[in-house]
Amino acid sequence: MFSSTSALKYLLPMRRLLGAVSLAWVAVCGVAQAELRLEIPGQTFGPPFYARIEFASVDPALVPNNGEWAAVVLYRQLTCIPPTFNLLQVFDVPRAFSCPLNDIGGYEVYKNAPGVDPAPAWSRLIGRSNVPVLFVRHTEFVAAAADGVLTLPELRALPSAKMGSASQYNELLRPSQSNVAPLLHITAQGRFADDSGFRLRWTLSRAPGSDVNRTRTRIEMIGPRVPLGQTLQPSPFGGIWFDPATPGQGMTLLPVQGVDRIVGVWATYAGGAPVWYNIDTGANGFDGLRAVFSVTRSSGGALNQARPFQLEPIGRLQIDFDDCTRARATFEVGGNIVIGETRGSINLRSLVPAESCFE
Repeated sequence: MFSSTSALKYLLPMRRLLGAVSLAWVAVCGVAQAELRLEIPGQTFGPPFYARIEFASVDPALVPNNGEWAAVVLYRQLTCIPPTFNLLQVFDVPRAFSCPLNDIGGYEVYKNAPGVDPAPAWSRLIGRSNVPVLFVRHTEFVAAAADGVLTLPELRALPSAKMGSASQYNELLRPSQSNVAPLLHITAQGRFADDSGFRLRWTLSRAPGSDVNRTRTRIEMIGPRVPLGQTLQPSPFGGIWFDPATPGQGMTLLPVQGVDRIVGVWATYAGGAPVWYNIDTGANGFDGLRAVFSVTRSSGGALNQARPFQLEPIGRLQIDFDDCTRARATFEVGGNIVIGETRGSINLRSLVPAESCFE
């Protein structure tokens, strides 16, 4: 889940070999904030490990499991993962970087730069075709890892081992080294060689006010030739969000299935009267952990009547999601309306966290 400081000392000179990278300047509420965004695999090498296995200090279970099945996501091509490498050590720097990623892309965002920051502020990985996911019985996984050494050949030789291929894979990460509230959220679905299928949801995060990581896992095994069903929603941030300090107002956020877009409604007040605004990121305004919305106001319509209405652009809104329950919003609004505050920030809380996060 987490990058290591020791890994970063190798990352920085290797990234420089790729040439200069561009700084992404994000201007919100009139304030420019410099961030360094590195594309995977074009500008950076991706995670410095082969498989999604956690340190016991992060998750004592080491891998997502539902008590019956355990799942191990394999990021790098199976033929070049060293057969003697202990996957429980997680990092293999710099050797892992010479092992190509499977068909996985994405990005890492740094507040400053690799080597300056202990880890990215956040990252996202997207499987663009088939991502290997190895399933084994949980009891067998626990027994195999008990001696502190676990290799890929050992995993694949377990009696229950089933290698799946995820046709859809999405991972959101806020590492603990760079975030007070860490988050790891994975969704995947695909099939096995016998045409049976699987669906995986896994979230690792912390409840507000806690310093203990919690996990929620859902693994579904699907029979041969049975449709996998609707594409898993990669974002756990839908629902109603509000600021406890300002009761009576908030935002309803609706991630759009299959695309990186959020639409919603912002219910607030203008000139002392209740008002709601339309908010929409558009097709490219949501990167998985940051959403940049255009804000519009409707007028001219009538209840249950097909009267023409107008949409007036009045500003911008940005939401950075810290985890399943907390987010930070900054806004700048104006237009031909009477409002009390034209720019500011809101500390948002989720009224009902997503099913894949907390009870």
